[in-house]
Amino acid sequence: GPSDSIPLSYIKQIQGMTGVVTAIYDVPVGDFTGSFGLDTIVEEGRTRTIRGKDNFVTFGGPWQRQVTTSPYLGARYDWHLDEDYTLTPSVGTRYHFNTKFDDEWAPSAALDFGTSAAGIYASWARGIHYPGLIFLQNEAACDAERMDAFNVGVRGNWEDVVTARLSGQRFQARARGRPFSASQIFQARISLRWSGYKPLNFSAIPALYCRDCR
Repeated sequence: GPSDSIPLSYIKQIQGMTGVVTAIYDVPVGDFTGSFGLDTIVEEGRTRTIRGKDNFVTFGGPWQRQVTTSPYLGARYDWHLDEDYTLTPSVGTRYHFNTKFDDEWAPSAALDFGTSAAGIYASWARGIHYPGLIFLQNEAACDAERMDAFNVGVRGNWEDVVTARLSGQRFQARARGRPFSASQIFQARISLRWSGYKPLNFSAIPALYCRDCR
């Protein structure tokens, strides 16, 4: 086509308001810790379409409002194998009530083994991401995005001054009716924190490997 071709149109989202309220509490009872919490997210706004060739603007339907309320329950137990080693399993789940889309569960589980100085850990968690306001005109054809995150790694702590973690992570996302509805990401992450002096807190987290990042 001609070099000066102009896109017919593009859509820009106008988000009038986003409000987030979050709270989570831990209740320790001996070696057991129970957790509970509540998140609420309120999104309001509408979209507009701008035609590229003449900047003609049309608004995409009425003002939209979406509310997500998410209670959380979790539990953790520190099983002391001896004076040094501890095995800590933990589980939890969040339930998302959404005013526009189907409600969703978001469970998680983790296992940590080691001492206060070093250890190994593994975890799995499911995250839920609901479509934004730009998709609300077509609710019937869209689902929430579900992302499963798997994490395995080792940790070290030296004199409560330097903390290091090396982990491998795999993310997998799926959603019906959404762009980039299936993707996988593999990462190796290294984080290093120095807390011996309050003004100094360094963290390095490079992504070493990635596949199917779209």
